[in-house]
Amino acid sequence: MEVLFRSNSIGFFIIFVFLLQISGLERASGDAKNTFTIDELMIHIRPHNRDLQSAHLEVEIKRAAVGPSGAWEDPVLSYEFMNYPADTLSPRELEMTGRQISLSQKIPFWGKSGLLREIAEKEAASAEALAQEKEREIARDLRQHFLDLAFLYRKLDLFGEQSKILSQISKVARRQYETGKISQAELLAAQLEMAKAESEILRLKSQIDSIYSEFTHHTGGEDYFKGKRPQFPALSKINLANLTETRIQSLLNENNLRLKAQKLDAEARNAEVLFAKKANIPDLEIMGGYTMREPTMNDRGASLVSLKVGINLPIWSGHKQSEQIKSASHKESFSNNEYQKNFLDLQRSVQQIKTEMIEFRARMDLYEKSILDLAKMTVNSNRLNYLGNKVSFANYLQSLRSQKDAEIEYFEAKVSYEKKASELEAILGDLH
Repeated sequence: MEVLFRSNSIGFFIIFVFLLQISGLERASGDAKNTFTIDELMIHIRPHNRDLQSAHLEVEIKRAAVGPSGAWEDPVLSYEFMNYPADTLSPRELEMTGRQISLSQKIPFWGKSGLLREIAEKEAASAEALAQEKEREIARDLRQHFLDLAFLYRKLDLFGEQSKILSQISKVARRQYETGKISQAELLAAQLEMAKAESEILRLKSQIDSIYSEFTHHTGGEDYFKGKRPQFPALSKINLANLTETRIQSLLNENNLRLKAQKLDAEARNAEVLFAKKANIPDLEIMGGYTMREPTMNDRGASLVSLKVGINLPIWSGHKQSEQIKSASHKESFSNNEYQKNFLDLQRSVQQIKTEMIEFRARMDLYEKSILDLAKMTVNSNRLNYLGNKVSFANYLQSLRSQKDAEIEYFEAKVSYEKKASELEAILGDLH
């Protein structure tokens, strides 16, 4: 009878595990039809993200300021009633009485308008680079959320499979306990392990909902991705060995958009210095007039034309223009210093990311080549030995934990590698 019970338990359990694996394959096939990719995520989020919209509006504001910045002031057209007697207001009493039409135009010194336009153009280009940088940052953050979601789903699958196996183990353990084959402590251990798995499943579902809420926020309230599983992307193929110090510096200069924005800002501040140095050079003002007069007793009332040329006198340059030059020079020095500081910080960050990616790649290789297969073989062996009363329940339970932990640690290394790759590409641009 004991042999028959044990045989039935083993057979039932093997069939259960086989069916569990088949259902896992069917679920994976079905889930493939209800997945989404990181590219689909970005397509839906890009038009709705408020940060991106603000950054692009900032660019439009800067671009709109380019034209007015280099333009001359509008000419002034005036019509003047000149020298009328206050008591009679007669146009024929005095020779100096008349009506004058005049047109005046202020002409800035050569080069000033061009510098103002250059400052505005550099600021607009800097804003555009920052908008592109913001898009990269959002893509990086969303990619990391996407990878976190994939990791949570993988853990959810592992704990779900473990929970089903533990549920069946508990049924077998209860039968063995009722027949005196195992102790109450072993039965409680199985039930406790199953309760832990169920608790972890609830926690994972809560975290998954939180990430979906983040996606909904970025899509302006559109709940498009709810219920869809992330399709884990192919592993990034980045040749880390090629990322030498010289190559990193070259890529930072060529592709880093924040550095590009800071370089453009420094160039704008340089143009501001040049403008400040020309600010104490007089501007020219020209006015032409036509005066219409009425004939008087002693004057035939001929109309008059006039031309006036004037310049502004920079007599306050000692405490005005000189301070403008000093302020602009400090701004330029600050921009250049920020550029150098951020360049060194990014260079260090790239080296750190590279080191971490090498570590994560090595961990993935270690799990793929030995640990995952060994953990699976141990579970299969202990499962049969446990049902055959050749190993203790504690040993079998530990092998289940070890296999689950190995799967989680492997996938965590894979996700961490991809997250670091997203950080690297946000700094250096596309490296594929």
